[in-house]
Amino acid sequence: MKFFTDAIRQFLRRLEQERNPPLTDIDYVAISAGLLQVSEFRFFQVAYADWYGREISTPSLEPIFTRYMFDNVVPHWVRRLTRIVLSRSKEGTLDPRDFNIRLPKCDPHQQTMGWHYVLTLILVLAVFLVLVSNFEPY
Repeated sequence: MKFFTDAIRQFLRRLEQERNPPLTDIDYVAISAGLLQVSEFRFFQVAYADWYGREISTPSLEPIFTRYMFDNVVPHWVRRLTRIVLSRSKEGTLDPRDFNIRLPKCDPHQQTMGWHYVLTLILVLAVFLVLVSNFEPY
């Protein structure tokens, strides 16, 4: 009986691993970039600046990023930053400003226009619902 239960446990563990495969370096880069609210390319720039202490030009970074995109090669300095970002996120101390990332602020005009679009959409939906609710088929 013990052999049978051990076999079932082993099968269930294998099934769980197939459903939830372990995360790869690519997954960690995407998660870390998302936590910092930047693109993966920008994350590479930030990681390079954090490791080497200077910015990297876009043409110099493109071959490195291309290898990442097409060959799944993650440089050691990017992996290091992913570990830092994920550990700070777990601790609750993650702040994009620590990595010289400034999130853009919406200007007041764009914010006002956004609210106008939302209110217009709500008004159109309300009118549509009133028309549909009063509709009588032929």
